[in-house]
Formats: sequence, C-alpha cells, structure tokens
Amino acid sequence: MKKASLFMACCIGLLLFASCKKDIRPTITIVEGTGYVSPNAEVYSGDPITVGFDVTGENLIQITMVAIQNDVALFTHTEALGDVASFTYTKTFTIRTTGDVTIKGTIFDVKGNTATRSFTVKYKVNPNPTIQPTINVATGAEYVSPNSEVLSGDPVTVGFNVNGEYLNKITMVAEQNGVALFTDSETLNNVTSYSYSKTFTIEATGTVTIKGTVTDARGNSATTNFDIQYTVLPDVQPTISVITEPGYLSEGSEASSDSPVTVGFNAAGENLTQITMVAEQDGVVLFTDSETLDNVASYAYTKTFTIGATGTVTITGTVTDARGNTATTSFEVNFSEAPNAMFLGHYEGTLLVNGNANINLTNMDPMDEVLENEPVPAVIDITAGEGANKVVAIITFNDQTSTVNGTVEGNNIHFEAINDVLNYNYNYQGFTVTIPINMTYAIEGVLNGEQLDLEGTCQGDGDVNLFVYTGTLAFDGTIGGSLNKTR
Repeated sequence: MKKASLFMACCIGLLLFASCKKDIRPTITIVEGTGYVSPNAEVYSGDPITVGFDVTGENLIQITMVAIQNDVALFTHTEALGDVASFTYTKTFTIRTTGDVTIKGTIFDVKGNTATRSFTVKYKVNPNPTIQPTINVATGAEYVSPNSEVLSGDPVTVGFNVNGEYLNKITMVAEQNGVALFTDSETLNNVTSYSYSKTFTIEATGTVTIKGTVTDARGNSATTNFDIQYTVLPDVQPTISVITEPGYLSEGSEASSDSPVTVGFNAAGENLTQITMVAEQDGVVLFTDSETLDNVASYAYTKTFTIGATGTVTITGTVTDARGNTATTSFEVNFSEAPNAMFLGHYEGTLLVNGNANINLTNMDPMDEVLENEPVPAVIDITAGEGANKVVAIITFNDQTSTVNGTVEGNNIHFEAINDVLNYNYNYQGFTVTIPINMTYAIEGVLNGEQLDLEGTCQGDGDVNLFVYTGTLAFDGTIGGSLNKTR
C-alpha cells in the first residue's frame, strides 16, 4: 500500500512539473547601427530607409513589418520563417510623406504567441529636390556610337553612364517606328553612379533608336537616345565540297563493306552552324552524323565509319548557316564484299632471280653477265584493301620495304609493280664489286595451301664503277619461288 502511494505521488509530481514548465514567448528588438534607421531618426521624403528587427523564441513562423501614419498603412511587408529560434529581419523601402511614421514589427510563433516592437521615424521635405539623375551615352571602341552603320544581324554593344542619388533602375530599349525590337533592364541598389553595358543582336534595316532611361528611388528619371543605321547583310550562301585527298572516299570510289572508310567535306560561308553527313542506299539511311559549328566561316569535316553494306551508296553532305541557308553535295561509292580472306596473312621465304645483265663500260666492249639463282630474301604481309577482292601487300625484298595493291581472283593474286634495289655482287678479274640495280618486279601469285607460289619478270638498270671504268648496266630476267604462311 505504501509503495502504491509513493508511485502515485511521483506521477503527480511529474504532472505538476510539466504543467509548471514556462511557455517561452517570442521577443523582438530593433536593430540599430550603420545602415539601419533608428528610432526618432529624421529622413527625407522619398529617401530609402532600411528597417531591422532581431527576433528570438521557439518555432517562430512569421514576421510582419508595417509603416503607419494616422492609422493608414503606407508600406507593409511579411516574411515567412521556418520554425526558427532566432532571425534577423531587414527590409529597405521608400515612402513619400511628411511627419511622424510609426514602424511596427510583429513576430509570431507556432503556438500563436506574438511580440511587437514599434518606433517612430520623422519624415520631412527634401531641402534639395533639384538633384536629378543624369544619363549619358558611353563612348569607346567597344560601344556602338550615334549614327553608326551596322549590318543587320551583327552584335552591337550599347553603354550608358548614369549619375544621381538612390539610383534604382536603368532600362534600354531598341525601337523602330514605335515598335520595341529589344529591351533590357537592370535593378540598381540605390547607387549614385553606374556604367551600363549590353550586347545584343537584332534583324532590322533602316533607322533604329536606342533609348536609355534611369530612375531613382524618388521617382525622378532621365532619358537619352541616339540613332544607328542598320543595313541589309549580303546573303552569302554557304558552299560545301568533297575532300578528295588520298584516304578519303570520293565519286566513284570502291570500298570494302566491312572496312573503315573516311568521308570529308570542306564547308565555307558566314556564321556556319551545322554540318551533316548521311550515307544512304535506295532511300534507306545506313549511317548519319552531324556536328554543331560555332558560327564559323569555314570548317573541314571528317568522319570514319564502317558501312556494312554492299552495292552503290550515296554519301551526302549538308552545311547550314545561322540564317537557315544550306548547301548540299553528294557522291556515290561502290561497296563490295571483303576480299578473299584466305590470302590475308604473313608470308616468308626466299625468291630466286635469274637473268642477263648487259654491262657497257667506256672504252670497252659490252659484256653480258648471267645471274643464276640470285637469292632475294622476301617477306610479304597481305591485308584487306578497299573494294571487292582488293588487298594491300607490304613487301620486303632485301630488307627494303614497299607497299603495293593487289587483286585477288580465286586462288590467284596479281600485285602491282614492285620497285626496289638489288645489290648484285659482280666478280671482275678476281675482285668483287657490288653493283646496285634498280629493279622493277611484275609478280603473280598462286595460293597453294599455306604456301604462296610467286613468279614474274624483273627489269632493272644501274650505274657501274669498276675502278677506272664507268658505265651502265641493263638487266632483264625472271623472279620466282615460294613463301610460307607463318601467321
């Protein structure tokens, strides 16, 4: 029984403590100091003032400020707070009146509690109402000047210099025949001077009036204007042409359907904004690409891609300028299946040269020398070329490398002419003399399993120096042998 009584006593005590907990009420005080209007301050009618209040409490939700004269609200402002415990409120405003004006601030919390603080500001007539704002046209290389001639669509920069008291706004209007073509404004923070600048573009011809207006917090304003002459910009049409340098597709090119190809266009004009490339076949788009241009006067466009199709493909390039003008060019390319892949690879071995070298030396009778089985170390790398059954061969004879094209037909391959230098060791009266022969080989090949059998003709010439004798050499012969595919 005693324990139950003790428990009840504790509960009653807690309830009494909770009921006696103070209800924290909001407080509000006036902010005084530089920049703020203070109680009984004297101000001129029409001059801006800044009011400040510091508030504290719990769950503060709203503050209201009212400027009252003879029970009439001349200015009211409310600001919502987010359940805060403290806040510093500031507000700058302008009213036109004379006499005493009561500034009243009220803070509200979430429980409905309020606190209010008021003070008086004495308004009087401005003793110097003749201070008016001024506005002048800015001059300098960066600004458009009165009566300037401007091309329609070109950017211009307008500038104004303004002075006065409590300047709060500047506005610029470009108008023609009473119609505003461009308008801009800036809010000023009750300054005494300001340099305004604005760059803009309009499409117009004839006289355009640029008008600038500045206002102050008292409602005074100043205006200035000047004319500029807009003329029609010549409609320069863009141009576009196909890049036909080696490595680029052009009219009549042949390419492999699964090999990368490169397309290029040269574009020129004024204010170019976009270039587009489309590859299509029978009205079906196979590939497309575009680039955005930054109002340039010329541009070289290139794109590498794989088409994955066979037959005739039309490549179209289109360039567009800022005025909507366009230029287009097209060309056709024949895409074919990739060359016979069984030829592709790396081949190594030795070829043999046989033939006759005719040597003509000064003051000597012509001599004929026979080359028999002159060894030529050979390495050939065959890769896919551009077009049906086309290959590219990197051929190394005697450590000299050249790149030639080839054509595949079944198991046969035909190489374009191969040029290199064959160093022929000529035995002259017991002495070995090396004679460089500029050789041209015409070679055909047959694929035999993993072996590439080669045969063909070779012709060459060279200069001969045999001690005190000089002359020339002419060679005619054959080349042949087999290379093994190593990879």
